[in-house]
Amino acid sequence: MRRTMKRKTVLRILSCALACVMLFETPLQASELSGDSEIMYTDEGGETDTDTSSDQKEDSEGTGTDTDNPDGNIEQTGESEEGSEELSGTDGQTQTEPGSGETTPEEGDNDSAPQDDGTGQNDSSGENLEDGGMLDVQQPADGLLVEQPPENSLSEDNQTLENSLPIDGQQPEILSDSFVLSFEQPAEEVAADFTEYERVMTAVAEAWTNGTVQVDLSDAALSRDLVQELLEYMVQQPEYDSSCLRPEVIYTYILEEKTQSRLVQTVDFSYLVMEAPKAVAEVHDFTGIQLSWSAVEGASSYEVYRAEVQDGGAAEEELIYQTEENSGETSYKDQGVSYGKTYIYQIKAACAENGRIYRSAFSEAAEILAEADAPEGLNASAGGNVVELSWSQVEGATGYEVEALDSASGEYTFLGSTGETSYVHEELDYDAFYNYRVRAVYQKQRSGAAYSAYSDAVEVRTETPVLDAVALSASPAAWNQIVLTWKGTDSSVGYELERKADNGSYSKIADIQAGVGAYTDLSVEPGVQYGYRIRPVKQLGGQVFYGEYSAEQTVQTVLNAPAADSVRTSDAQSLTVSWEAVEGAGGYELYRSISSGSGYVLAANLSNGQTEYRDTGLAVGNTYYYKVRAYYTVNGRTVYSEDSAVVSGMVKLSQVTGLRVQMTKYNTLQLNWNAVGDARTYEVYYSTSPDSGYKRATSTKKTTYKFTKAKCGQTYYFKIRTYEKIGKVKYYSDYCAAVSGKTVLVGTPTVYVSKTKYNSVTIKWSKVPSTRKYEIYYSTSPDGEYRFLKSQGGTSYTHKKLTTGVTYYYKVRPTRDYFYGEYSNVTSAKPVLGELKNLKVKTGTNQLKVSWKSVSGAQAYVLMRSDSADGDYVEISRAKKTSYTDKGLQAGTTYYYKVYAIAGIYQTNTLGPVGQATKPPKLVSPPSKPPVEKDMYYGIDVSSYQGTIDWEEVADSGIDFAMIRILTGKRTSNLDKDTKFEYNYRNAREAGIKVGVYRYTYATTKSGARQEATEIVDALGGRYLEYPIVLDLEDSTVLNRTTREKRTEIIQEYKKIVERAGYKFALYANKNWLENYIEPEALEGVDIWLARWRSLDQGPGYSGPGNLTMWQYTSTGSVDGISGNVDRNVSYKNYK
Repeated sequence: MRRTMKRKTVLRILSCALACVMLFETPLQASELSGDSEIMYTDEGGETDTDTSSDQKEDSEGTGTDTDNPDGNIEQTGESEEGSEELSGTDGQTQTEPGSGETTPEEGDNDSAPQDDGTGQNDSSGENLEDGGMLDVQQPADGLLVEQPPENSLSEDNQTLENSLPIDGQQPEILSDSFVLSFEQPAEEVAADFTEYERVMTAVAEAWTNGTVQVDLSDAALSRDLVQELLEYMVQQPEYDSSCLRPEVIYTYILEEKTQSRLVQTVDFSYLVMEAPKAVAEVHDFTGIQLSWSAVEGASSYEVYRAEVQDGGAAEEELIYQTEENSGETSYKDQGVSYGKTYIYQIKAACAENGRIYRSAFSEAAEILAEADAPEGLNASAGGNVVELSWSQVEGATGYEVEALDSASGEYTFLGSTGETSYVHEELDYDAFYNYRVRAVYQKQRSGAAYSAYSDAVEVRTETPVLDAVALSASPAAWNQIVLTWKGTDSSVGYELERKADNGSYSKIADIQAGVGAYTDLSVEPGVQYGYRIRPVKQLGGQVFYGEYSAEQTVQTVLNAPAADSVRTSDAQSLTVSWEAVEGAGGYELYRSISSGSGYVLAANLSNGQTEYRDTGLAVGNTYYYKVRAYYTVNGRTVYSEDSAVVSGMVKLSQVTGLRVQMTKYNTLQLNWNAVGDARTYEVYYSTSPDSGYKRATSTKKTTYKFTKAKCGQTYYFKIRTYEKIGKVKYYSDYCAAVSGKTVLVGTPTVYVSKTKYNSVTIKWSKVPSTRKYEIYYSTSPDGEYRFLKSQGGTSYTHKKLTTGVTYYYKVRPTRDYFYGEYSNVTSAKPVLGELKNLKVKTGTNQLKVSWKSVSGAQAYVLMRSDSADGDYVEISRAKKTSYTDKGLQAGTTYYYKVYAIAGIYQTNTLGPVGQATKPPKLVSPPSKPPVEKDMYYGIDVSSYQGTIDWEEVADSGIDFAMIRILTGKRTSNLDKDTKFEYNYRNAREAGIKVGVYRYTYATTKSGARQEATEIVDALGGRYLEYPIVLDLEDSTVLNRTTREKRTEIIQEYKKIVERAGYKFALYANKNWLENYIEPEALEGVDIWLARWRSLDQGPGYSGPGNLTMWQYTSTGSVDGISGNVDRNVSYKNYK
């Protein structure tokens, strides 16, 4: 590789001068010299290389230069035209020495450009000496001559002069006659002052480049130390090409005074030059260009240079990488390349020695195109009409492009891109050839995409669809039908079905669409041998593909064998044989034998489609065997079916016909049947099961029989057979078909109510003949569930312990044995109290005594009072007594009274009003003060959990009212009074505390609510309550088993029953229930007892529907007279 370098003029001229010292072999003539001395430098101990083909020459462009390198790299670059040596001239051009050969320059890399010296000529010639050599330089007259000294002027230690002569003995020509070197100051001063040395050499350089004839450097001398220093400096400069110095050669420079022809002094200089590495550049993927080089002995590091090849030639080299000192690295991956461009790489070895850096010459240039290897291992596999491609990964690739060969143009066209190392090409033609190739893609962010070479092409052939043969089955379905079935594995495959008859050829009989697995051939004839085969067919992309034929299936249609049904006796001399018709049969042949295994003779040939035949002339008591076969005649050929199974029958007496069963009484069934002409005696059998358990009821010669053992309602089955005794043998007919009958009660009772009391109802009904007992049922709803009351023989019944005011419904049905008759009509009755009478009022001064006549069944009497006959009446008493003294009245005032009796939820008519005035007062006194109304009344709610309560202490603690639990228990059928109710009610009232009751409900239905409320009213027994009967609605069972609508029904039903009994009603619930689980309309007009436990100062905090009259604000209250916690309440209403 050719490389241009930046040079320093001074050092370039110095290198030329020093090289010239060793170049010339023959001294100039004395007549041509002026001055007193000459200087000659000789390479001591080396051999002169005369092979001009290996010499490094100046390049044809004048750029070959030796440049001092401060890093120890001695480098020579440049090329020369063959047959000439460059000579310096004023025109800046060079000429080449005849006979010289062209050498291959060392490749290197330097960021510096060549420096022009102003004449257009930048380089001087230099020559590469292999294993030593002598360079002489001759100066013109009147100057300092540097030449080879005479042979006898050398010491024995410096006998290398003659060895440095060219091998062919030829002497090089004089480079120039334009130099006269003279010195104006001692060399020591120059050596001491390097700047002065540069001045001197700059003058020499200017004289050289300008063609100056003489440079006056009088009194100057080049001392040995100066030469040594200059040489050392020279090899330290990176710009200097030190390739003229050979490895491990000691160069001896001889300074000699010409006038005395004696050795003045010698300078020895040795420079160790390393071998250039051998470099290899490779690129396989998109991760960069991989460089490697051979290790160089003595090298401690390596420098990598790169140049980009462009259209006008290579660009300048640049150092791109330097290995770590003593790292031993001999490889480097250049990741800073642009793919698609060509690069040249060279390597230099370097080492550090004696404080200096020495570099080898460039390695041979490695030129390479930055292109990734093509993907390898491209493989194509076909499955049906799909081709799957795969290949090896190219490192660094961002994707791949797949191309397919266009069969029309013969060129590859783009198929698709993928980021994977596989690609699927679908919807291809079947049984076709396809060719593919792949290349890797490196998608750069800014500079576009780079591509690898294409892989080797691969060819693949798509498959022919494999249509599996199917297993065909063929079987006759009828005399003119053959059913063929198969099971395909591909629902998209159709079929061609072929058939042949006997030994004929196959022909297609059907094209069958995909997904069908059966076919019925209806165009066949019985007795013909048919062969079938089938093959799959599939159309793909305009191509039709066929699978293999199935194995041949042969089959012959036949007539089905008849199924002989029965042989039955017709009379004592004949049997009737019947069989099932056979489709396609033209007729039947019936065979008979007296033995089951042989001896069959044709009994009848029936060609008119008959399936029954009466075989006559037979002997009674004998058994005959029959079999039948069907036949079909076509084209003069008759085809027969297989024989039917053998059936047999014994000639018997004729069967009984016309059996009838009819009930005549609840325990009697009348049997009648038709007479049998050849019968002598009839045997009658009965059973309660149609298929077994028959017992003989009687033997008779009549054709009627009364069965008097019947149980009413039981079904009986009857069958009859006849027999005739011939000799000592009885011959029986077959049983006739069983006929059933049963007895029943005839009639339905009519029920009615004969008497009603406050707690009982008496019903009666009409009698049903033969009835043994009557079942009585009742309900509290006409359409509800009726409950069994009693089973009895009489026709009247009194239902006792009833609830007054509840309507009861009754019905009755007759029974006997297993029979249950129809229900009677439904009748109803309501137990009520008698009419109240004789309301009387007896006067007093401040009181009135009211009395009335008692009514049976009354649980309490409710007495009401008003100050006017038509005014509002207030209840003042609810008790069992029939009198009441109304005290604390105002004297001389008329009061009016009404009274009614109650029993449970029932109340009688209201008797009254009856008015009476109190006696006038004896002394006039001011009227008493009315009771003080309060905004809030304090109360508690209690049950047996509070134990025995001291109600006097409770009253003294300021409690105004108490809500007492009345009932316990979850089931309405098993409710009990709270064990402390009676005690709590009585003592609270006696202590002057107003009372109400509550029930924690479990009712989940309307009827359950009705029963609970009724039980509460019954438990109160007419007791007076100031506060309401409260429905406590909070149990989770109620919530989980009811809807909002059902809860509304429960509340409304409770309220209706309570208020009908004359009590007040209220609902207890918490805020969550009231707002979320109860319909608002259910709370309209309803007093609310709210459960919400928080500070009394906060208030209840409820503004929803209903009338908030009470609030339970804590469950941990305390009251004198009660041990432990108790619920505390307030009432905003003064219930009276």
